[in-house]
Parts: sequence; structure tokens; C-alpha cells
Amino acid sequence: MYDFKLRQEEFDMTLQVALVGKDGFVLASDRKTSSGGLVPGGKPHIRRTGDARKILISKSGTVSCAIYGNQMMSSFAGRLLNSLDGHADWNTEDRLLDESDKIFRQYDTSLFASGVGLILVFTEAKTDTSRLWDIQFWGMPTINQPSPNHAIAGDRSNEAVYLIERYYADGQERLVEELKVLAAHTIFEGGALNPSVVGGLDILICRDGERPKFLEEAELQSLRDRSDSLHQMLSAEIFRL
Repeated sequence: MYDFKLRQEEFDMTLQVALVGKDGFVLASDRKTSSGGLVPGGKPHIRRTGDARKILISKSGTVSCAIYGNQMMSSFAGRLLNSLDGHADWNTEDRLLDESDKIFRQYDTSLFASGVGLILVFTEAKTDTSRLWDIQFWGMPTINQPSPNHAIAGDRSNEAVYLIERYYADGQERLVEELKVLAAHTIFEGGALNPSVVGGLDILICRDGERPKFLEEAELQSLRDRSDSLHQMLSAEIFRL
């Protein structure tokens, strides 16, 4: 049994989106973390913020995920990706639930607070079809299959989620090149609306027939500039006389 006694790093609410397009998928997450808790003697520890990657990829690149809740999920997700990697027949809810439950029971399960989990993206190599799964913990793993083309995790009540619901929830097919703009703008606006728990950006993209890859800092900055321009343009248009 894996018993994590130190739970200093927490991801708090975070904000993450997965978008499936007609030529691949985009998985985006903020990077903000916080640390705190109790030190020996029960005294409160000073709360600090930090920065960490919350997106993981399996060795073969067929399974990717974004974790939310706390650092415990990083360990769990790594083991789950390893167990699913290379298995073509896992892609059913029952199989995914069995694997999740088996790994879950290897830990001190009392350390899994409610409200933690991960968005999982599986890509079938033969068909280049991506499927989304949302794994949450409420005493035990529960599996949900969200909309076929998008999933939202973390701060689901963040007003920035409107962007996904308004511009992509109708099931339109879009290219990865287009979706990364929407994903980035959603995360950046989420940070502007709730900066105490959302900040920074990571984006993983996967085009059909290619391995997933993280966007480099220069491209992330370009997306930040475009997001700022979109915000300024919309503000100007709304208040234009």
C-alpha cells in the first residue's frame, strides 16, 4: 500500500479542458499549485503558491490525462496510464473502472478527498478516434463519459466555461489549430476571473497519426497575446457607440 504522509502540494480547484476535433485533440490546463496544511503540533502552515505541470502522457502516447485536486492524483494517474498503455481492449467503462479501482486500493484510500480526479483522453491508433473519460473520487473511483467532443474539469463553475459551451458545445468539427486558441483563451479568462486558484497554461496537442506534444513557451506566449487581443476587441465592440 502506498501511503503518502506529506500532502503539501495541492492543485486546488484548477481549470482544465479537453477538446476533440476532426484531426486530433487538445488538452489544456492551468499550472497553479498551492501548498499548506498543518505542521507538527497542529499549527497552521503558511500557504504558498507554485507552478507545476498537471498533464501526463503514457509512454506510447495513446493515453493522456489532466489531473485535478491534489498531488496524490499525479501518482495515481501515472500508474493508471502505465496499466492502460498498449492495451487496445481497455476502452470500455467497465475495464477502465476495474483498472482504476485496482490501483486505487493500492493506496491509503482515506487520503483521496472528494473533488479530485482526472480527465482521460484515449486515442485509437487504427481509427485516430479520441474518446474522453472523467474519473472522479467519491469514496471510490467513479467513471463518467462526458460529451464526445469536450470535457471540463476543476473549477467547473468558472464563468470562462461559457466560452466552451457557447462556441464548441454544439458539436461543430474544428481543427486542432483552431481548438488550441479556444482552449488557451478559456484557461486565461478562467485565471482572470478566479486568479486565486487558476494561473498559467500548459497545452498538449495531438494530431491524427502523430504523438502528442506540449506546446513550447513561444507558442504559449503567442496564444496569450491572441487571448489578450480577443478580450480587448470584445470589450471595444461591446462598448462601442
